[in-house]
Parts: sequence; C-alpha cells; structure tokens
Amino acid sequence: MRRAPFLLGLAAACLATTALAAPPPGQSALLNGMHDIESATFMASATPGCDKGWITDLQYIGTTGTPTADCHDAAVAAGVSIIQRLDVDGSASFPLNTADASGYASAFASFASQCPNLHVWIVGNEPNYTANNSDPSTYASPYAEAYAQVHAALHAVSGHASDLVLAAPASPYSPYCICSMHQIIQQIKSRNVTPDGFAVHAYTQAQTSSDYGTLPQLVTSEQMSASSDGCGYPFHWQFRIYRDWIGAMEGEGLAGSPVLITETGNACAPQQGNACYPDANEGYFQALYGEVATWNGDATHATKIRAVTPYRWTTDGDGTGRDFAIGTRTQLQVDVTDAFANKYAWTTAPCSGTPPNTSSCTDDDGCSGATICDFGGSKTCGATTGCAAGGACAAGQVCREGTVDCVPETRGPATITFVPAAPSPGAAIAIDLSATTGYANVGLTLEKVGGATIPTTLASIQGKNPVHWLYEATLGGAGTYRATFRADPGASTVYAIGYVDVGTIAFGGADGGA
Repeated sequence: MRRAPFLLGLAAACLATTALAAPPPGQSALLNGMHDIESATFMASATPGCDKGWITDLQYIGTTGTPTADCHDAAVAAGVSIIQRLDVDGSASFPLNTADASGYASAFASFASQCPNLHVWIVGNEPNYTANNSDPSTYASPYAEAYAQVHAALHAVSGHASDLVLAAPASPYSPYCICSMHQIIQQIKSRNVTPDGFAVHAYTQAQTSSDYGTLPQLVTSEQMSASSDGCGYPFHWQFRIYRDWIGAMEGEGLAGSPVLITETGNACAPQQGNACYPDANEGYFQALYGEVATWNGDATHATKIRAVTPYRWTTDGDGTGRDFAIGTRTQLQVDVTDAFANKYAWTTAPCSGTPPNTSSCTDDDGCSGATICDFGGSKTCGATTGCAAGGACAAGQVCREGTVDCVPETRGPATITFVPAAPSPGAAIAIDLSATTGYANVGLTLEKVGGATIPTTLASIQGKNPVHWLYEATLGGAGTYRATFRADPGASTVYAIGYVDVGTIAFGGADGGA
C-alpha cells in the first residue's frame, strides 16, 4: 500500500450449483487473514484448528538473475496459507518498461520453483503508483504484459500449474480506480490470457480519532463518491468499494473468478500518524468480516471472496507517514480474534492437504474445523462432509455455520429434539431430551457455535420408557446452535449432541474451488 494525496484525494477531495469442495492446495478455507509475515505467531494462535487462515507477504525479486526465496515454511507448517506478492523493488511493483517483463517473469518463476507449498501469487501492486500516474492508459498495457508473462512462466513450473496468479487494479478511491480494473482485464485478455483471480484493496476512511466511533458503521456504508472515477464508473467511498471491483470484473465477463481482499482496514489521514486504529475492541473487524461473509452467503452473488488480510501487522510505514501497526495494539487484536472466532469460510475443508484433526475428545468442543467427536466410540475427532450449494445436507443433518459442514441433527444414545424445528432468532424454544435409559445428574448445555452459551431451564421430566427431560431456553441471534446432554457420573458423560440452525445462516460460497 502506498498513498499520495494527488492520487487518492483523501486529504482533499450464474451462481455455480456444484457442491462446495476442499480448497485447492495452498489455500485456506477461511476468510481469516493478516498482512505481513511477522503476524505468523499471532495467526497460528488466533484461530483454533488446523486451518489458520491467510497471510499476505511482500518480497522483491528484481528483473534479472535468480532471487533467493523465503518460502515461509514454518508458517505453512503451522497451517497458514500464504498470499505471496512479488514486486520488482521498493519503487516499482512491476516493470513499467515492457522490455523487462520477461526478466521479471523469469525471476517470478524461479522464486515459485523454490517454494513447492506456495500456490497463491500477486503480480505487483496498485500499478498507478509504479507509473506515478492515475490514468490507466499509462500503465494498463505494461502491467498486462508483465501479468501475462508471469502467468505463463509460473504455470509452467512443476507443481504450480494450477496456482492462482492474481492481478491487481489501482489503489482504491484514486482517479480512474474502477476504470483501471476494466482496462487491465481488457489488456490481459488481448494477450490471450484469462486472469486467474484478483487481489483488491478496500478500506474505510475515518480520517481522525473523532471518527472512531463510526468505524463499524463505515464498513456497511453506502456512501458514494461525489463524482465518478473519471471514466464514468461510480464507486463506494468506504469499504464497500469491494463491490465495485467485483462489478468491474464481472462486467468484463469474469463472474465467479476468485477475489481476495489483500489490503483492508482504516486508511486514516497521513497527519494522523500512528492513529489509524484505536487500541480498543469496538467490533470493527467483526463487522468487516461479517460484511464479507454476508456477501458470500448471498446466493445471487456469483463471485465469492476467499480471503481478507487487514493492513497491516507491522509498524513499517506505507510512504505517507501512516503506520497501521495492528501488532502493537493488544485490544484491537481482541477484535480481530473475535472476528476470526466465527470461522467464516468460502468453502468447506478445514485444511488443504492436511488430514482431519483426530485428537482425543469427549464432545464436539474438543474438535476443530470440519470434524466432530465420536464420543460414543473411539473418542477421537472424525471428518464431516461439506454442505452442498446453499447449505443443503442429507435428511437428518444440519449445515453448520462457520465450517460449512453437515452434522447430525442429533446423535448418541439419547435423542435431542428442538421445538420448533426451525426457530427464529430470539425465539423461545423447548428442547426435548428422550432416552430409554434413566439418567441421574443430568445437565444440558446450549451454545451458539463459535459464540455465547445460552441459559437453559429444566422445566419437567415426563414418562418412563422413554424418559423425556424437557428444557426451555431463549435463543440469541441467527446461527447454528449446539446442545450437549451430559449425565452420570457427576454430569460428565456425554449422552447426546444436537444441532439446529436459527434464522438465515451464512453458508459461504458455492463455486467449488478453482
């Protein structure tokens, strides 16, 4: 990210019907992410389970010779998926001189050949800054030439034929910003290449600390720019510019292509220095990730977003005097962690190329990702099946939010029945526990998956064969809820687990992977 007032003007003016599938190699199933490899320790601990989300990283490769690659092996081994951006140097993100495109592509391919576990790449960054000009006519063609040559060279590397090579439009909110997406795609296509996907940037723009209270609201703001981008394309003046990038991409016939938001957060005014975010948990990132999950969950949207990597973890500047420095703000990190806890997913598998978590367990709380506990048998976590398009599962199963997998409505020697079977958010419900065996020390836990525990009351015990324990509860907001029934001895043994979906659930995309 680089920002300059003359470019930004900040200081002045058909849905796929295939079932969801495991993500391709090197891709996280989750939206969770962060910018800068220095966040790897945080990312490894912030999300439970084997899938730790994404990190966007930058390295320089030049246009001649063979670069030395840092393949981030430790982060990958910990479960992080890397989005690797490769720039020429600190001044040019791609070769503006097309004579250097082949050398850049060769260096790019050489880097990839050293990194068998990296499979998502960005060609340069915000090309208007390399050209030092907002007009796409000054950079769309040379950027497309660099992209096309990298695309061919990288896909020819053994083990990287199916990698995602992402194209980057101009900086958001700059003159001609949406136009840049159109012209870059047109130029790439003119070289008989179809882009694999796109790395886009979308920010809120609270300029001073007095605006902090509006940050979550700015995430969903429909405020439009006072004028078009210069080519006649209107655009959102806050985070929802991601919708305008997608609209431009789809307008060029590329609906359904992967989109990764590789920079996001709050772009404060340069004079605010280190104050782009308050060191507080105000629900900003929770709102941001929720916004993207809502977009992905809308069945009318053919294009889904696969990653959201906030800018940025480190205190490194962006050239304007602004340091975003999420890594220095412990309370802001709580906001990020709370957002990650939802495990919003664009597809289903908990890990790419990693076996399911088979750790020991006594209930589903002991399992992570798309796994559940075999609490009546092996006492280990076993893999579930991904939900079909729209969250469809077989009879007797529920599509669980977050991991987007099919889990039994009830399982175990006791049976759990929710009344009503499809409750609304905030509704009062009855939970009927029935079993042919009488239990002592009974207890029922009801919790929103990835969220709060809901109080329950044992209203009555009825019958003998079977016995019915009738509980009452009042639900919270929409989501998947899990009931766990425990009894002898000391209410420690699990006899039943049941799931119910409440209201409209965010099931993620339905594009089946790339």
